[in-house]
Amino acid sequence: MGIIEQGMNKLREKTNKEKTNDFEGVINSPYSFFKYTLSVSIQKLGLAAYKKIKIKNAKKKYS
Repeated sequence: MGIIEQGMNKLREKTNKEKTNDFEGVINSPYSFFKYTLSVSIQKLGLAAYKKIKIKNAKKKYS
């Protein structure tokens, strides 16, 4: 096996281990895409501890 093939195998293994985010079947979740993009940005910055930030719906029901 050549060096290029070894590198490609390592890349495939890394890609298979990555978390997949599937939004198929989501009916009503307005912030799911926002939370996903926020968490991706935070992970890229190396601030994984802040991934637990929860976005709450700010809409108020008036009676």
